[in-house]
Amino acid sequence: MKLATIKDIAEKTNLSKSTVVRVINNSGYVSKVNREKIEKTIKELNYMPNILAQGLKNKSTMMIGHVLPISHNNPFFTLIARSVEEYANKFQYSVITKFIYGNNITVETIIRELIGRMVDGIIFTSIQQMINFEILLINKIPTVFIERKANTEETETVLLNDYKGSFDATNMLIKNGHKKIAFIGKNPLHDVERNRYEGFVAAMTEALGSVNRADVYFMQNYTVEYGYEAAIKILKKKKKPTAIYCSSDILAVGVMQYLYEKNIRIPDDISIIGFDNTYSSIIPPKINTVAYHFDEIGKSAVEMIVERIRKERSESRKIILDPYIIDRGSVKNVY
Repeated sequence: MKLATIKDIAEKTNLSKSTVVRVINNSGYVSKVNREKIEKTIKELNYMPNILAQGLKNKSTMMIGHVLPISHNNPFFTLIARSVEEYANKFQYSVITKFIYGNNITVETIIRELIGRMVDGIIFTSIQQMINFEILLINKIPTVFIERKANTEETETVLLNDYKGSFDATNMLIKNGHKKIAFIGKNPLHDVERNRYEGFVAAMTEALGSVNRADVYFMQNYTVEYGYEAAIKILKKKKKPTAIYCSSDILAVGVMQYLYEKNIRIPDDISIIGFDNTYSSIIPPKINTVAYHFDEIGKSAVEMIVERIRKERSESRKIILDPYIIDRGSVKNVY
């Protein structure tokens, strides 16, 4: 079926196109009789506005791009994507979400595609690839980075206080009498992983004087398999830890699988804390975790990028969101 146009509505109502536009945009005076006639015709013809055409005219498509890594196992990024879309809709923006599949596609390729789609701004979540900021600056595309910092001061940033999260999680174990604590995390090659590890080190050093490097397990990625592999190494040792801190819930899932197979009970035999509150509330048994308000992440990013799109301010902002600990009883007091 051919889509109805403003011209079709004008011809059927025998009114001018400018009058029809005023009704559609709810701007300017139109008599009650003519307004009702136009609104009735819009319904009869099933008229739908051409958003792309309006964008070309107004130089705004009301679309935001969102670029983030894909993880089939880890819902962390999916929760952020949902939060961004939810708050963008409140501002009447649509979101084009583009996932990066490993190294098969570059960020620059996605950026060029989004610019070709005339997005008003782009949000980047946890992107580790190098980004060509020149193309963004030339095309005057406002940008916001979530979780990982950009290597330029020209962008908005929503950072997560992973250092505090790790410090607080480790401190919770220490306050419950645990001294031999194993740490499982991803190789600290980037800020996020480095902050999670350094928070652990700071808490251990402050309370116990040092960290036993033998109790630190750096894995290649956040996966169930790597959590399982780390658990095997930890529990093979003669002097086993009384607690394990996993810097991601998905690593904790792997650890818990191995504990289940070996009939090791949580928290009676060993305590455990995860990070990011993705799986920790649904896997049995439920475990303690470091959590963020995902709605706050999306709200902050969308508000910042809308402000820049609308040119409500010119200076870049940085927001740091603090985490909190959810206690589900997976830490035993061993005093």
